Amino acid sequence: MAGFATAIRRSLLPLIGELAERHPLVNLVIREHEPAEALALLADDSVDVALTYDYNLARPPRAFLSAV
Repeated sequence: MAGFATAIRRSLLPLIGELAERHPLVNLVIREHEPAEALALLADDSVDVALTYDYNLARPPRAFLSAV
Protein backbone atom coordinates (compact mmCIF):
# COMPACT_ATOMS: atom_id res chain seq x y z
CA MET A 1 0.00 0.00 0.00
CA ALA A 2 1.10 3.53 -0.69
CA GLY A 3 -0.50 6.61 0.76
CA PHE A 4 -0.12 9.89 2.53
CA ALA A 5 0.68 10.00 6.24
CA THR A 6 -2.73 11.07 7.54
CA ALA A 7 -4.60 8.35 5.66
CA ILE A 8 -2.13 5.73 6.79
CA ARG A 9 -2.37 6.84 10.41
CA ARG A 10 -6.16 7.27 10.53
CA SER A 11 -7.45 4.63 8.13
CA LEU A 12 -4.86 1.90 7.89
CA LEU A 13 -2.94 1.58 11.15
CA PRO A 14 -6.06 0.89 13.25
CA LEU A 15 -6.83 -2.13 11.01
CA ILE A 16 -3.40 -3.78 10.97
CA GLY A 17 -3.93 -5.89 14.10
CA GLU A 18 -7.25 -7.24 12.87
CA LEU A 19 -5.80 -7.92 9.42
CA ALA A 20 -2.88 -9.87 10.91
CA GLU A 21 -5.25 -11.87 13.10
CA ARG A 22 -7.77 -12.70 10.37
CA HIS A 23 -5.28 -13.16 7.51
CA PRO A 24 -1.91 -14.14 8.96
CA LEU A 25 -0.44 -15.00 5.55
CA VAL A 26 -0.96 -11.49 4.13
CA ASN A 27 2.28 -9.55 3.91
CA LEU A 28 1.48 -5.85 4.25
CA VAL A 29 4.06 -3.26 3.25
CA ILE A 30 3.14 0.39 3.80
CA ARG A 31 4.93 3.16 1.92
CA GLU A 32 4.35 6.84 2.51
CA HIS A 33 3.98 8.87 -0.67
CA GLU A 34 2.19 11.96 -1.89
CA PRO A 35 -0.87 11.28 -4.10
CA ALA A 36 0.87 11.70 -7.47
CA GLU A 37 3.67 9.35 -6.42
CA ALA A 38 1.22 6.79 -5.00
CA LEU A 39 -0.83 6.81 -8.20
CA ALA A 40 2.32 6.37 -10.29
CA LEU A 41 3.27 3.34 -8.17
CA LEU A 42 -0.23 1.95 -8.64
CA ALA A 43 -0.06 2.47 -12.41
CA ASP A 44 3.37 0.83 -12.46
CA ASP A 45 1.96 -2.17 -10.54
CA SER A 46 4.44 -1.52 -7.73
CA VAL A 47 1.64 -1.36 -5.14
CA ASP A 48 -1.84 -2.90 -4.99
CA VAL A 49 -3.59 -0.03 -3.20
CA ALA A 50 -3.02 3.74 -3.20
CA LEU A 51 -4.62 6.00 -0.61
CA THR A 52 -4.82 9.44 -2.20
CA TYR A 53 -6.75 12.67 -2.10
CA ASP A 54 -7.76 15.20 -4.71
CA TYR A 55 -6.93 18.83 -4.13
CA ASN A 56 -6.42 21.94 -6.18
CA LEU A 57 -4.92 24.29 -3.59
CA ALA A 58 -1.33 23.62 -4.62
CA ARG A 59 0.22 23.84 -8.05
CA PRO A 60 1.32 20.55 -9.62
CA PRO A 61 5.03 19.74 -9.42
CA ARG A 62 7.15 21.54 -12.02
CA ALA A 63 7.98 18.29 -13.83
CA PHE A 64 4.25 17.64 -14.27
CA LEU A 65 3.68 21.12 -15.70
CA SER A 66 6.39 20.69 -18.31
CA ALA A 67 4.90 17.34 -19.40
CA VAL A 68 1.44 18.83 -20.02
